[in-house]
Amino acid sequence: MPVIVNISASTVREFGEVAFYLSNNDSMKLISGIEVNVSCPNIKKGGAVFGSDPGLVEQIVRTVKKQVSSSMVVITKLSPNVTDICLPARAAIAGGTDAISMINTLRGMAIDIDTGKPFLGNKSGGLSGPAIKPVGVFMVYECFKNIPECRKGKVPIIGIGGISTWHDALEYIMAGATAVGIGTAWFISPDIFKKIYRGLKKYVETHNKKISDFIGNAH
Repeated sequence: MPVIVNISASTVREFGEVAFYLSNNDSMKLISGIEVNVSCPNIKKGGAVFGSDPGLVEQIVRTVKKQVSSSMVVITKLSPNVTDICLPARAAIAGGTDAISMINTLRGMAIDIDTGKPFLGNKSGGLSGPAIKPVGVFMVYECFKNIPECRKGKVPIIGIGGISTWHDALEYIMAGATAVGIGTAWFISPDIFKKIYRGLKKYVETHNKKISDFIGNAH
């Protein structure tokens, strides 16, 4: 089974150091790819998210690419907390990313009305699960529509966010995703992958097509 390691850091230099360490200490050659999480805060800029600055996204991806083995795929995981998702996506491509994954969690918070204080210790946190699916589908759609490298399949998109059924997975694929990622639903249903696989398999067989035939169909 391919192993993809998600990395985060607080500075551009740290991204490079983590990537270098993983690449040079993988003696068993277990790591197939590095997913670069640019949704983490940039400590040197007061905690602003790296992913909101296209220039930093490009710099981070280029730094990571230089430090990893050529056999490792570099995937950039984009933050949805931006005005235009295509800007950081283009920056990641300019930096040399092999694929992009979207989306990471949305910023959110909840307040305890009895204490009048936020529930989370950090006040705000990442919102995941079914609530963010429409946002994720839209952002995949936008990148596939507006970025030639994505539309032509040169830089594939991994659709992520709120997938809990095969219908959800197919929405992402029709929006332009080549693959999908499942997180929250896995905690609820350990056999979610089998269920989604079976549903998609039945759907494509009914239509006498391959799953790849549906990539970007919504366009």
